[in-house]
Amino acid sequence: MTAALAAIHSPVRPATAADMDAVCLLCQASGFWYMPEDMESSAPWWCVYEQDGEIIGALQFCIGRPIARLEELAMEPTLRKRDKAMVAEALIRRGMALCRAAGAGMVQFFVPEHLGSYRRVLEKRGAVSVGEGRMLVKRLV
Repeated sequence: MTAALAAIHSPVRPATAADMDAVCLLCQASGFWYMPEDMESSAPWWCVYEQDGEIIGALQFCIGRPIARLEELAMEPTLRKRDKAMVAEALIRRGMALCRAAGAGMVQFFVPEHLGSYRRVLEKRGAVSVGEGRMLVKRLV
């Protein structure tokens, strides 16, 4: 399967306005306290992982140059550990690709204390800790 065809069949896609209630619920379940009214206009800055018509993961991307940010990784809490890793991997890869395409040379991740598994996923993919250990960065170019 070519890369272009794989991208078409990817379960990760840009969020739409219709997705934002589900994204808000995932964020709340993941410990981020958004309210639906906070999410209404933010769909262009999120990507979602959809499986069988249900959104089971979301990641916010904040485009910037030279440094962009990926934050607020949210996943369905009932997913098995292996499935969470698969969803996180797909969302992170898509988020980094979006940031790279927008001209960012580096991406920054803030990892809340309660998301230690997110930190381990990032470190396995080359991100390094800066500052006090909750901020990680990875060069994209």
